[in-house]
Amino acid sequence: MGRAAPKTASSKALDIMNQAISDHRVLTEIDNARLMKLFDSMRRDGVSKVEFDTLSACYYALNADINNLIISAGSVLDAVISGYEDFNYFADNSFTALGNSLMIREVYKYMKLYNLPLSSMSEDIAELFMTTSILMNDHLSYNEIKSGLDHDSASDKVKMMDQLQSFLLRNQKISSHLSSYICDVFSIVSKDVSRKAIIEYLLPMISNYKIALHNDDGYEFIDISFIFPKNTDFDAVFELEDDMLQIISKLDYSPEVKTKISFNFVIIDDGLSDDH
Repeated sequence: MGRAAPKTASSKALDIMNQAISDHRVLTEIDNARLMKLFDSMRRDGVSKVEFDTLSACYYALNADINNLIISAGSVLDAVISGYEDFNYFADNSFTALGNSLMIREVYKYMKLYNLPLSSMSEDIAELFMTTSILMNDHLSYNEIKSGLDHDSASDKVKMMDQLQSFLLRNQKISSHLSSYICDVFSIVSKDVSRKAIIEYLLPMISNYKIALHNDDGYEFIDISFIFPKNTDFDAVFELEDDMLQIISKLDYSPEVKTKISFNFVIIDDGLSDDH
């Protein structure tokens, strides 16, 4: 049997990965075997480095292989910045892979290097940049992107991020530390906890989260819940949450910062999306 043509191999690889994302599951052994054959075919048939690195970034994201994800996505985005490629679906997919892997600082780094007008972005990427901006405590970028988005200003996404923005503004003296703490925890969840979830429990990468504002007898704090799909084993989630809490307890932040933000894991099925 002849090898698949490069375009067919690329599209087939993307279909396999998108199906796993849609099903909220890990890549199966069969998926991985098929992907390795398709990647090999792409190498031999001369798919461009930008396209190959884009697909690699998506693959590494699904496996929570964060170091290789950053290398592959960075290769794509550096090429786009240098003018080698236009801002297109290669860059979109690389940003999405980083965003779905909770790599907030990496998304922000390339977002600021681009400094693109909203007219050059898809709505999904604009929303990712909006979310990233407020998580990075960049209110100017957040407000600019939000004002240019063509969707319901009362959407759950915007409401959630508006709550976080208001919270950061009310705690402006420590807002940079709160932002840094959130980004550090997201990185821990992505690099450590998500990897364990995939390898030991065959759970999908931890990608979705919800942010809620709480007031406990006058003390205001933010609760960030990382979401697992319905029917996930409760004991596995409990152990993973315990791992996360043990790691973040060692982070060097003041009690004032740590008591302002709580982190937990939840199992929920209310229309999970593949973005944030």
